[in-house]
Amino acid sequence: MKKFILVLIVLTVFATLVHAELLTRGELRTRMALYYDIGEDMPTKSYTDTRFQMIFENAISEQLSAVWKVQVGDYIWGSDFPVYGNNGIDIKTQNLYLAFLCPVTGMNAKIGIQEWSDPRSLVLNDTFAPFAGIMLNKEFGDGIMVEVGTAKLDKHNIAKDKDWDLFFLNFEMDMFGINNIIGRWNTGKSIDAWIMPFLNYEMNDLYLHLLAAYNYGSYEEGAIVDGEMEDVTNGGFAVSLNAKYNLEPVHLGLDFLFASGDDGEDPTSTSYFNSIIPFYENGLEIFGKGVHSGASVGDVPPGNNGDGLMSIVLTGAYPMSEKMTLKGAFGLLNALEGDDTDMGIEFDLGMSYMLYENLSFDLVGAMAMPGKYYGEDLDNTMALVSKFMYRF
Repeated sequence: MKKFILVLIVLTVFATLVHAELLTRGELRTRMALYYDIGEDMPTKSYTDTRFQMIFENAISEQLSAVWKVQVGDYIWGSDFPVYGNNGIDIKTQNLYLAFLCPVTGMNAKIGIQEWSDPRSLVLNDTFAPFAGIMLNKEFGDGIMVEVGTAKLDKHNIAKDKDWDLFFLNFEMDMFGINNIIGRWNTGKSIDAWIMPFLNYEMNDLYLHLLAAYNYGSYEEGAIVDGEMEDVTNGGFAVSLNAKYNLEPVHLGLDFLFASGDDGEDPTSTSYFNSIIPFYENGLEIFGKGVHSGASVGDVPPGNNGDGLMSIVLTGAYPMSEKMTLKGAFGLLNALEGDDTDMGIEFDLGMSYMLYENLSFDLVGAMAMPGKYYGEDLDNTMALVSKFMYRF
C-alpha cells in the first residue's frame, strides 16, 4: 500500500509541473503457453504471465518534455503471488529522461534512462536493456541524420575505473544507414566494437532490409594458455536479411541470419560474434522469440554462444476478414561449429484476431524436431501459445 501511495504522489507531481500537458499511452498483456523442453520424455510445462506498461510524457513545451515509462510485471502466475494473493506491488522504471530540442542548433537531446536498439536487435535491444546515458541527434539537409551518444551499462567501485561504457556514432540517409558501437570495460583494457551498415529497400509490394555487422574485440588477459593469461583478439561477423512480399491476398516473408562462430583452435585469436543484450526475432516460436518468449526453449543468441548460427525462416499471412488473419511459419537452424551442427526444424500455424477495439488475441501451435546438436534420439518439441494484448 505504501508503494502504491508513493507512486500516486510521484505521478501527481509529474503531472502538475507548470503549464505542462500530460500525454499517456500504454499496454496490458497476458500470455499463456503449454510446451515441452528439448529432451526425451519431457513433462508438459505451463507458463502464464501478465505485464502492464504505461508511458507518461509531460510536454512542458514544444522544445522540452519529460518521459517516465513504468512497468508492472511480468508476473508469472503461481510464482509471484501465493495461492491466496499478495498485497505487494512491484513497479519498475523502464524510462526516465528529459527530451530537449535546442531551438538554436536544431539538435535533439535525450538525457536519462532510455531505450535504443540496432535495426534487428542483433547487438542491443531497447525494450529489455534500457540504459542511463545521453543521446544527441540532428537532421541535416537531404534526409541525413547523425546521432552520437554515450551510455553506462554497469557501475563498479566509484574510486576505480571499472565501469562498462558504450559510445555511439550513427548515420542514416534515405535507404542507407550505419550504426557504430564501442564498448569498454576493465579500465579500458577490454574493448568490443560493432560496425553495422544496413539497407532498407522498398519497391511496390517488395520490402528488403539487409544488415551486415562486424564485431571486433580486444581483451587483455582474456584467455588461459599453458597456465598463463594471454591477450585475446576477436573478429566476428553477422549478416541478416529480412524480406517481405505482398502477393495479394497472401503476405510472404523470409528471414535469414548467418553469424560466425569459433572452432576453438586458437584461444588468443577468435571469431565469435558477440552481442550485448540481443532480442533477434526470426518469426518462430520454439527456435525464436514469438508470441510467448517463455516458450522459446530452442532460442539462441545470434552468435549461438560461440558456435555460430545459420537460420532460414519462411512466413506467411492470409487475411480471412478485417478481424482475423491466419499465419504460418517454417524454419530450419544450423550451428557452424561443433561435431553435429543440425539444430532442427520447426512448423508453426496460428491466427491473430481483433476481439475489440485495440484488443487483440493471438494463438499459435508450434512443433519442432530438434537435431543432433542437442543430443541423440530426442522427442519432438511442441508448444501452444496465446496472447491477449490491449493497447491504449
